Amino acid sequence: MNRIDSNKYLDILDKIENCLDWYFDNDMPNTRYKLFLSNNDKLEIDFGERALSHLLGVNINYLRSTGHYIGGSSSILDDILKNPKLLLSRIKDGYIKEEQVFSKHIDKKLANFKNICILNVFNIEFIVKYESEKSYITGEEKLEGDYYIVTKDKLNKDKISIIGLKLNKNGLYQPMTNMQFEEYSDEYRKFFNQVLKGQTITIAQTLIKNVIDDYGNLSQNKYFYDTSQKIGKIKNIKRYAEEYKAIINVSEDCIFYIDKVQNLYDEKNKTIEIIKEITDKISSNCVIDAVKLDSKYGDIPNYLLNLIGSHNDSLSKKDSDKNNNESYTELITSLKTAKADIEKKDILIKKLDDNNKELIDRNQILEEENNVLKDKVEKIRAII
Repeated sequence: MNRIDSNKYLDILDKIENCLDWYFDNDMPNTRYKLFLSNNDKLEIDFGERALSHLLGVNINYLRSTGHYIGGSSSILDDILKNPKLLLSRIKDGYIKEEQVFSKHIDKKLANFKNICILNVFNIEFIVKYESEKSYITGEEKLEGDYYIVTKDKLNKDKISIIGLKLNKNGLYQPMTNMQFEEYSDEYRKFFNQVLKGQTITIAQTLIKNVIDDYGNLSQNKYFYDTSQKIGKIKNIKRYAEEYKAIINVSEDCIFYIDKVQNLYDEKNKTIEIIKEITDKISSNCVIDAVKLDSKYGDIPNYLLNLIGSHNDSLSKKDSDKNNNESYTELITSLKTAKADIEKKDILIKKLDDNNKELIDRNQILEEENNVLKDKVEKIRAII
């Protein structure tokens, strides 16, 4: 008779039951995501019941192979939860092997279950388009997924989650793995070497969540990044690509857009940093070294040079009230000019962001029209 920790076993089943209750209460069997990627790929992701065993870390295929359980994933899970002692006795008697039933990472999988199911575009760090044949070139162990979505929850910044997707015969992508790592742990580095080395990575562009209720009504929500979020994602994949020798693939218009906006952000942030230093010197009645600032930040706008000159002049003319008043006026004018310059950059950034959103919407409309035309052509071909 095999020894088994009954309390731990029952605790696992209790967590599985909680996950399943949440899964059905939140209409996950009727939920589909459309994920549009910056490399022009489109993934339609189905979180139907077939994906449950992979997401929960329970080997349904093994249980079915023992002959003690029959039916689909939800049916077998329901049988186990209704009669947990029966499975426990079969494990103790050696008919079923405990290590074959539950994943060795089941605690992490169950803790991460809800985060994985609620696909959040804002938490997606990047997506890997995995081509297994490249593993022969890189020498890394072959994986089974077609795509891997890497997410990072804002509430758990030290943890990285991975959803592996596999294309099924219906043309839908189904989750086939649910993993979570401590960032920069040995496990994390090993897996990232395996999944990223020599592979293509991209970012999400738009996520559409479709839910059909019991009455056949469709509810749809669309999510996409704003400018600062998109820039952050591009910076992230550049870092991952450099560290793990991956290949970045994002659309050309996205690269152009990012570069243009990045330059504006950099210029704006540089101006803010210069103004901070100037303000500190003015508050302390210290001379401002324009040459030193120029060597640190590069070209300094003329209105800031005028500001520096006015301040330095005011320090050397403290005995003259008139001169001091004139310098003070110049200081205020220069500060207003700096503020107006930053506001102009913000307006331009917002305009570029709005243009990008409009471009995304147009692309999606064109794609939908194209699909309709394809269907019509196929019907005509079938008649001919």
